[in-house]
Amino acid sequence: MGRPKTEIGEWGKITVDREGEKFVARARVRNLRGRLQTVERSAETSDLARSRLKEAMRAEARKVEDAEITRDTPFRVLAAAYLDTVRRSTLTATTYDRYTHNINSVLLPEIGELPLRSLTTRRLQVLFNSLADAGRSPAGLANLRAPLSGALKLAVLEEVFTANPMAGVQLTRKTSAYSADALDRDDIGKLLAAVEKDQRIGKLELYDIVVLMLGTGCRISEILGLTWSDVTLGEDWRECALLIRHNAVRVKGVGMTRQDGKTRAARRDILMTPMVREVMRRRAAIPGNHAALPVFPVRGHGRPRASSGVVRLLRPHYEDIPTLRDTKQPTHIFRKTAATIMLDQGLSPREVADQLGHASVSMVLDVYGQRRQRSERAMNALDFTRGERPQLTS
Repeated sequence: MGRPKTEIGEWGKITVDREGEKFVARARVRNLRGRLQTVERSAETSDLARSRLKEAMRAEARKVEDAEITRDTPFRVLAAAYLDTVRRSTLTATTYDRYTHNINSVLLPEIGELPLRSLTTRRLQVLFNSLADAGRSPAGLANLRAPLSGALKLAVLEEVFTANPMAGVQLTRKTSAYSADALDRDDIGKLLAAVEKDQRIGKLELYDIVVLMLGTGCRISEILGLTWSDVTLGEDWRECALLIRHNAVRVKGVGMTRQDGKTRAARRDILMTPMVREVMRRRAAIPGNHAALPVFPVRGHGRPRASSGVVRLLRPHYEDIPTLRDTKQPTHIFRKTAATIMLDQGLSPREVADQLGHASVSMVLDVYGQRRQRSERAMNALDFTRGERPQLTS
């Protein structure tokens, strides 16, 4: 794993060399332009040279914190101040990584040197139109809008703008929202049978992960984020539950770790189905399990598994199932299937939303409820010939 990149205002390792009668301490600091700059200080002793260099480094860091934001400030300076604000906020580490990547890889090359006064709504609209014409997806544009709007909001607080210029920018409309088709019971049976017969290492874990996704409706990151402290296995089925509270995520410079769910609704207790209980009791009997260990750890490391590895193992089993073969959502389709089954069984949208961890039922109705099935009940309700024909008034 590579060394994590230093942020603006931060410095790397300090080295001290003797040059003649003096000691020279050196380090590299990332300046306001986002470039590494070597700073050095000398003194009669090694400790004094190091001390003077640290004071110089702290002065460089204060330049970042105290940089005045004006109409002539380049966007790159505002972006650095905004990312520093995000890093200190309650937003997750993965959100910070995503914002940093989008700003550094796309926004800075495009508008990094432009003064803030030139970032009008019209200019920003032209920017997003050009990015869309270059092939960036609506989802990709939305991922750019969030950090750019946040940075410009900081400029509003600094009284550079009276209103956020991004407020009037329109993103390209999604031409066709992709929604994964749910699996039917035959497809579920075929998949579980194929995975269970897989002779590769980790076959049981793959089977168990699929069972948990289908039997709970949880996101794959939530399943992989489970530890044994989140699992309750009692004698009665009412005492067998999973506490969903974390996601397994990859954080830059850290690797796979767990982070809290983004919303209060994401934290929830879920009762286990008989099949899920069977899987969890078998896994609980594996020697070496303890409360802090993930239910699906990387062997020898004790860290949660990465979802990408699970998808890589699952893909070969999708070829014989048409619904899975062409899916663009290789694990979300299990969540879609669980939601569809619950709705078909008569659960209310509120009950389904609580099971899935959604704060609002609109997600259930807009995404999981779009089954486009022919409805005999709707036909009968609209059949005016079945009873007295209604009188329409003009």
